Amino acid sequence: MINALEARIRLLILLLIASSDERLRLRSRLVASGVWALIGAITTRGFTLAATMIAARVLGPTSFGELGMIQSTVALSCVAAGLGTGLTATKFVAEFKTRDADQAGRFVALSMAITLAASLVISALFFLAAPWVSANLITAPELSTQLRIASPLIVFTAVDSVQTGILSGLEAFKGIAKTSFLRGVVTFMTLTTGAWFGALPGALLGLTAGQAAGVLFYQRLLQTECRKSSIRVTYRELGSVYQTYWRFTLPAFLASTVTQPAMWLCNTLLVNQPGGYAELGLFTAADKWRTLIVFVPSTIAATALPVLASLYGARDSERYAQVFKANVATGLALAGTLALVAAALAHQIISLYGRDYVGGLSTLLILIATAIPTVLNSVLGQVVVTSDAIWWRFAFDVVLASLLLVSGWYLIPLFGAQGMAIAYLVAYGLTSVGLFFAARRRIGALNANYGNRRHAFDR
Repeated sequence: MINALEARIRLLILLLIASSDERLRLRSRLVASGVWALIGAITTRGFTLAATMIAARVLGPTSFGELGMIQSTVALSCVAAGLGTGLTATKFVAEFKTRDADQAGRFVALSMAITLAASLVISALFFLAAPWVSANLITAPELSTQLRIASPLIVFTAVDSVQTGILSGLEAFKGIAKTSFLRGVVTFMTLTTGAWFGALPGALLGLTAGQAAGVLFYQRLLQTECRKSSIRVTYRELGSVYQTYWRFTLPAFLASTVTQPAMWLCNTLLVNQPGGYAELGLFTAADKWRTLIVFVPSTIAATALPVLASLYGARDSERYAQVFKANVATGLALAGTLALVAAALAHQIISLYGRDYVGGLSTLLILIATAIPTVLNSVLGQVVVTSDAIWWRFAFDVVLASLLLVSGWYLIPLFGAQGMAIAYLVAYGLTSVGLFFAARRRIGALNANYGNRRHAFDR
């Protein structure tokens, strides 16, 4: 059925768009990638959302809030473990896969080696520091053992990120979708079973098992796709790509180091309020739906990232602008539609978690609204990422983190989970406005510099 869907979409493009063969190939390539990305997004998030709803009902708001805090702390550690290699891998594998397969193979090797080494070190430090973190940072000494149980998640999450980054650069979205489906099934089974029989520790073990299975699945797919693209992963002559790699990775890493800590600090501020872990449980449940709304358009929009990188490498500014504008329109349309549907069903959605979560309805509605600027932040930022202006991405992430912290510092003590949701809305909303003007200016500069240069877009 999936193959039939892709075939019909391709045929529809050919029939309805009167354009050159070259443009048809570009649009067909984008749509095919988008279809598979959408399928992967729906299946993965669908299984994950179903599993977390069951876990939320089993654990209750307080324990579910503790799970959310542990996941947030792990995500913060993954920032240091990942070092921004996923985004770097996407950009450079996309740029070099057709014009220099050997260089692409070196980027793959360097990305995997750095991520694996860094994640192992960070995971070990996390395990050792768990008693101190639980007692001094999240004010819950009883969670020390649970934090240690979660430490392997750092390795599997970081490696998963760089694997999907490489696969995205190879535009292997069909394989990603199928593999994501398998991982979703495994995660659903392990998380729900773990929560049911082992409470919070069991849920953490279930999450770890699901993530580990995903790493194994993606590694097999990665080997297959590299062979198909004639990319030989080699650790020889890495010096030839090392400087280029770190020139991009450093700002990408710095960008990731400001947003995740800001979110974690807001979580910490919330759990230190009266009834804080229960409030975080309400926020975590509601934020799963913001994440779901964001995930679908952002996943589809992400399929344009390797295309934009290729077009920028070819200095084809006209098609670069066309792809970018179509990407923004698609992201807005999808996010807006999904947000309206979720808002209409908000009461039923929050009720799925159980009676203890009904108080989070207003938080859910605010986070649903936040999904739209969140998507814009991701899509608009692709211009600065793909056009060698990665430091601008870092600057806007600093603005985002600063707005989130300032808003959260004022609103969370007053309104709890609802206040944190408002802080997210303010931070993402204002940052997306700034990114809009930056993206428009950047595309104008590209047109001015390369507007008369046209290159064939292969594949």
